[in-house]
Amino acid sequence: MITYTHEFLALLVLLVGFLPLLATSEGYKVEAKPKAIVGHTGMLTISVDPRLELLAVIQYLSGSKMVSKAGPYAEAIELWFGEHKDHPIMQRLRDIEECGYVYDLPVSSFLRFEDLSFSRTYRKWEPCSEAMNLSRLECVTQAGTMDDFYSMLGQFALEIDFAGFFASQRPYLQKRVDDAINAFSQHPDLIAHMVEWYGYSHASYNLAISPLVKGGYGPALMDDEGGIHAYCITNIDCSKFTDKDLIGLSSWFFHEFSHTFVNPLVDQYWSLFESGGELYEIIQDKMYHAYSSWWVVVAEHLVRVNDYHLSELYFNKEFDGVLQGEIDSGFLFIRAAYEAILQYEGEHKQKGTSYAECFPAIAQYFMERTKISEEEIARLMTFTGPVNSVYSGDVLIIYPDPDRVSGVKEYIMPTVDWLVMNKECYEAVSDQAALGMDLSKKTLCLYGAWGTNLIMEKFKQDMPFEIHPDRIIADKAYEGTQLRIAFCLPNPLNNTLGMCIYTAQSTEAMKGASAITHGSEDWYVSDRDLNILGSGSFKNKDERWSF
Repeated sequence: MITYTHEFLALLVLLVGFLPLLATSEGYKVEAKPKAIVGHTGMLTISVDPRLELLAVIQYLSGSKMVSKAGPYAEAIELWFGEHKDHPIMQRLRDIEECGYVYDLPVSSFLRFEDLSFSRTYRKWEPCSEAMNLSRLECVTQAGTMDDFYSMLGQFALEIDFAGFFASQRPYLQKRVDDAINAFSQHPDLIAHMVEWYGYSHASYNLAISPLVKGGYGPALMDDEGGIHAYCITNIDCSKFTDKDLIGLSSWFFHEFSHTFVNPLVDQYWSLFESGGELYEIIQDKMYHAYSSWWVVVAEHLVRVNDYHLSELYFNKEFDGVLQGEIDSGFLFIRAAYEAILQYEGEHKQKGTSYAECFPAIAQYFMERTKISEEEIARLMTFTGPVNSVYSGDVLIIYPDPDRVSGVKEYIMPTVDWLVMNKECYEAVSDQAALGMDLSKKTLCLYGAWGTNLIMEKFKQDMPFEIHPDRIIADKAYEGTQLRIAFCLPNPLNNTLGMCIYTAQSTEAMKGASAITHGSEDWYVSDRDLNILGSGSFKNKDERWSF
C-alpha cells in the first residue's frame, strides 16, 4: 500500500487545480489560430482581424504614436500584456518606426501574411504601390532584416498567449462588428453605389475595425489570380450610429476604396500627367506632408473629387464649401477634376463607358486646366478658410506661458496635451518660445484668453472683432461674461497657410474652448456650456477679413 505525506497530497491537489489552466494556456499557445470575426452587409465585409490586433498590441506596448492609449480595450491590453513591455520586440519596433515603419506600411505588411505565424505571405501589394512600399521597407532594414522581425513576432504571439487574449475580447469585438452591420444595413448599399458609378468592381471591399488605430488607412492587396482586395482600417463604434456618422463614414469609404480604382490608372497613364511636375514645386508648402510628389498629388485630386461626387449622388445633396476647402488645402485643380468626372458621368450614362475606359479623357481634361498663370496660382494658394481647413497639415499650437499666466495649466493645457497626444502632426510650444521661432512656414493654432498670448497680441491688428469684459463684438454684440470666440484667418506671415485662434474673456472661460462642434464656417461665438451663440463666414477676404 502506498502512503502519501501531507505535503505530497497538498502538492498533488495544487497541481490538479492548475491542470485546466495549464491546458488552456498551452492550447492557445500551440494549437489555437484565432480566426477573424467576420460579418457582411451588402458588398461590404466587416471584420476584426487578429493580425491587425497583434500589431495594435505591440504598438501599444512599445509606446508607438500610431495607436491610442485610452479606453477599455487599451486597459484590457495593459492588464493582459503589461508585463511584456520590456520584451526585445518592443525596442525592435521602436527602431524600425524610426526608419519609417509607420502609418499604412505596417498595416498593409501584416495583411499580406496568411496567419499569426508570419511565415508565409499569401497576398501581394498591387503593382502601383509595390515599388513604393518595397522602397520604404528597404529603408526600414537599416534597423535589421524584416524576416527576423516577423520571426520574432510569430514567436512573441505564442509566448504572450495572444490567442487567449483575442478569445477573451471576442464578445466585445463581435459587438463592434454586429453594430456596424446593423448600422449599414439600414441604408442603401454604399459599395454597390460606388461600383455602379465606376462601372466595374474589385474582388472584395473590407472594413477592418481596429479599436486602437488612430485615423485610418486604405491599403489594397492582390491575390494570386490578380483580384484586388480593398480595405478601410479604422476605429469605428456604430453602437449609436447617426445620419451624420453615415455621411462621415461614407466619405471615408468612397475615398479609400476610390484609391483602388484611381491609383492604377494614374500609374498606367502617367505620361499624360508628368508634364505638370513643376507645379508641385509651387504648391508643396501648402500640401499636407503625406503628399510628397506630383504623382501623389494627382491621384489625391482625382480620388477626392470622386469621393465628393459619390457622396453628392448618394445623399442627393451638395456639400457646401467642400471643393473650396480642398483648394484651401492645396488641391488647386479640384474644380477641373470635378468638371472632368461630370463629362465621364455623361458618357457612362449614355454609353455604359467605365471609368477606366474614360480615364485618358479625364486625364487630358484635367491637365489642360492646370495651365494657368502664376498670378492665378498665387490667388488660389491664398488661405480663405474655413476653420477645418486650418487642420489639413502640420499644426503648431501656441499657448500662454503657464509660468507667466495663471490658470493656463488648469484650463488650457489639458486641451493642448490631448491634441498633441492624439493628433500625429500637432506640436505645441509656449508663446515665449514661439517668439524666437520662424512662424512663416507654420499652420498656427493660438490658445489663450484675450491679452494673455504674446503671439496673439502680435497679430492683434489683423483680428476683426473686439473682446470686452461684458461682451464680444463680432457680427453683432454678444452680451455676457465667460464668452469665447473661435475663428480662422490667414497666417499673417504667410497667407497661403491658415491660423486658428481660440480666445475668451478670461482664462477660466478657455476650458474646453475647442470642444464645440465647429469647422465648416470661419468663426463661432460660444459660452462655457458649449452653446454656439453665433457663427458664419467672413467677408472681404481679398483684403482685411471682416464680418
